[in-house]
Amino acid sequence: MGLTLMTEVAMRLKKEKEGNWWDWLALLPRRLDQAPFAGTIWSYRNTMDPKHRVLCRDLLLYMCGAKTPPVADLRARWIEVKGEQVNLPRRVKGLE
Repeated sequence: MGLTLMTEVAMRLKKEKEGNWWDWLALLPRRLDQAPFAGTIWSYRNTMDPKHRVLCRDLLLYMCGAKTPPVADLRARWIEVKGEQVNLPRRVKGLE
C-alpha cells in the first residue's frame, strides 16, 4: 500500500510541479508514526489500514502544494478520521 500511495503522489507531482518532483517526495515525512500517516493508513495498533488511503494521499499532496480537495473539506475529513480537532500537516518548504 505504501508504494502505491507514494507512486500516486509522485505521478501527481510530476504533472503539477515544475522541476524535480522527486525532490518534493524527499521532503515528505517517512515515519509512519508521523502525520499524515498516523491515524490514516497507520493505526495505533501499529498495523496498516487501507481504509483512509485516499485521505492520506490528499494530505501528502496538500503538504507539497499540489491540487487537493478544498482545504476545509480536507480538514473536516481528517478531523472525522482522527476523532479530535486537528490542524492540517505543515506544508513542506524549501523548493519554491
